[in-house]
Amino acid sequence: MLVDVCFDSTSESTLKLAAREDYSLGEIAVFPDSVCFGAINTMTPKERKSELLRLGYSIDQDFEQRYKAFLTIVAQAEALRVWMLPYPYAALGLLYISSLVDPQTKLQGIKGIELVTPSILWLDDKHVNTAFLTELIDAGFDLDQKTCAQQWQKLVKENAPLRLAPNGVPISCNEDVLDEDIIAFCKAYDAANPYKSMSEEEKQQYLLPNIAWRLMESLSQKTGGMLNPDFYQFRITKLMQKGIITFKV
Repeated sequence: MLVDVCFDSTSESTLKLAAREDYSLGEIAVFPDSVCFGAINTMTPKERKSELLRLGYSIDQDFEQRYKAFLTIVAQAEALRVWMLPYPYAALGLLYISSLVDPQTKLQGIKGIELVTPSILWLDDKHVNTAFLTELIDAGFDLDQKTCAQQWQKLVKENAPLRLAPNGVPISCNEDVLDEDIIAFCKAYDAANPYKSMSEEEKQQYLLPNIAWRLMESLSQKTGGMLNPDFYQFRITKLMQKGIITFKV
């Protein structure tokens, strides 16, 4: 069985729209986890849910159910077509997924699906333009399951609290690896004083999320693509608690 693996709901919608028009796709499976964060030495859906919640990340209510469904589908795969995204969670997810399948499983990577949204495919109620997907598939590349699985096992052995993928190369990191960049950015942001006086509650609700999004974008090259903005907000909050970062109020 061919399984088409993707990493977000937009990619899933794109593939399902094409499949509805009898486009040749396999079983579509969405990987629900972001293995950038937290311990990965125990990868059951229940443990991953607990780990992400412990760290403060928001997850969907049906996370565990969707995770189990994903694993069931992948276990039946004779071939995997992985629709990659230019984000660290996809690069790392690929390695984990590779470790789940038999070495004889055909593994193929497809890049560029983030450029092919449902709105691009949709022509009218009766027509969908799937030529864009065909171009991506034609440009697909084979992946070595053994190499990918070995890379994952190395990350598991290190079991760091954070994993990034600068230049597409997954690495293990301490959670404070970006603190110098975060501190410098916050100092520059504070010096510009682009906000009026805010209470502590307002800072948490408006200021910190805004800075987190800006950091996500500005550090994307260093992290190997945009990282969940929650991570930056957590680090800013921790540095504020230590008195390392302050904002004019």
